[in-house]
Amino acid sequence: MRLRTRNLALALGALAIAFLAGPSARAQAPVPLTGTVVKATTNEPVEGAAVDIYRTDVKAKYSTKTDKKGTFTYPVPQQGTFVVIVSGPGLAPQYQPNIHPTGAGLSFTMPAGTGIHPTLEDVEKALKGGGESDADAEARRKAEEEHNKALEEKAKFDARKVRFDAGIAAMQSKDYNTAITELTAAIDGLEGADPQFFGELASVGGTNLAETQYRVAVDLYNNKQKDEAKQHLQAGAKAIKLALSFSQTNQSSYAIQGKVLLLLIDRFQDVDDAETGAAAFLKAAEMETADPKKKTGYIVQAGDVYRAAYMTDKAIDLYKQVLASDPGNTGAYYGIGLAAMGTPADDPAKQKEYWQTAADYLKAFLDKAPSDPRVPEVKATLDTLAKDYKIKPRPLK
Repeated sequence: MRLRTRNLALALGALAIAFLAGPSARAQAPVPLTGTVVKATTNEPVEGAAVDIYRTDVKAKYSTKTDKKGTFTYPVPQQGTFVVIVSGPGLAPQYQPNIHPTGAGLSFTMPAGTGIHPTLEDVEKALKGGGESDADAEARRKAEEEHNKALEEKAKFDARKVRFDAGIAAMQSKDYNTAITELTAAIDGLEGADPQFFGELASVGGTNLAETQYRVAVDLYNNKQKDEAKQHLQAGAKAIKLALSFSQTNQSSYAIQGKVLLLLIDRFQDVDDAETGAAAFLKAAEMETADPKKKTGYIVQAGDVYRAAYMTDKAIDLYKQVLASDPGNTGAYYGIGLAAMGTPADDPAKQKEYWQTAADYLKAFLDKAPSDPRVPEVKATLDTLAKDYKIKPRPLK
């Protein structure tokens, strides 16, 4: 809008001069110098390109910019001779000399470049054979290389994005086999890829692939296909590791990593990643600021990872941390009881101490969750402790 207003003011000013000066002045009234500027690679209009118009028969300079359509219009004296120079960020400047306004539009096609803004002296030097400097030539070469790399990476991204979209659609329709095939193709080999191009694809794709692998693994395990379940869990662990290598801001990614590793540890004794699994749940808890129950739930799951890996003291410490802020958390009572009950000790006194802890917390669990489906199992454990080892629950302090 400001450009049109300025042009209108100039035109009206010229008209006023014509009325005052008579017919000879009207013969010199401005005419519009127009042009269109587009990108060489996509033919898209270039908005905001700098347009410098130098009059060379007399010394004068006018400047404007292109609009959203990549066009410019500027009133110039119709008898003048001009050089028009167009430049813009990330583009190689272009120029046209010896322009005589005729009303016909100019056309500029801009390759990728350094974005330099040349002066009339630079253009005159080039016209006389001076050419560009070594520094400018090197800068232009580097810019062209970066541009070509960007085009190559975009083509690779577009191909992967097709597979990603197909995988998400299959996941949403619960066609998990297709989802795994497509999402795997979308993220395969992205380790160490440029995060500028592939970061979001790897993060979101890896997280969704890990979730899909987990769901399939649970179904397989429940159907007694344990070997197949383990393979899917391992693939899920790999996918979520990739996702987190590109983005550490997604709470869901940490929660999924935790539950995948917990199942591997608890059902397949794959304890090497216990610290990673517990840390993932604790990170998810740290990121949870809206729901206290959800936050403590993640900490309980971190304790479950340590319990499954027979890291009993770390597990019990986390469960007790939960009970300090949420005394009614039945998962923490059950977790302490299960961890203490399942931990072997070489020292008989230490073993008895663990079993006493198990009895105390399992009884507290029964008192707080009398209708929990785990109650029969807990009662059987307490009966065994009482009959075989003469250990009875004590009230918790």
